[in-house]
This record gives sequence, C-alpha cells and structure tokens, in this order.
Amino acid sequence: MKWDVESLFNYEKIAPYSTDAVSSKEHFIPLIIAMGAGDDSKKAALLYRTFQYGNLSLTVWKFD
Repeated sequence: MKWDVESLFNYEKIAPYSTDAVSSKEHFIPLIIAMGAGDDSKKAALLYRTFQYGNLSLTVWKFD
C-alpha cells in the first residue's frame, strides 16, 4: 500500500524466508505487472482478503 517498489524488487534479500511464502517468482511477478498498470496515481487498495487452510492468503488488489 506504500508503493515501495524498491523493497518489492528486493524481497528475496529483505525477507530471507520469502521462498516459504512465494515458492517461485511467477507467483509474485503478476503483482509487479499489475502495479505498473496503475503507476500514474500509485494508489493500491485491498478489495478482498481471505485465508484457506489457516495460512494460504488469497487477496484481490485494485491499482488506480
């Protein structure tokens, strides 16, 4: 929500256990692509979040 793309690009170095949450980059890269589509205003809104099996997060984001 803070639009900190530098941290997002370096998530593997910043969060050493990120591979536990994001098993491969193709699960994370669509987020970066979607953010680029809304780059003019740099606003993100969380539209929906739910969890399955206790720890599987499913989210829907809107980028303006």
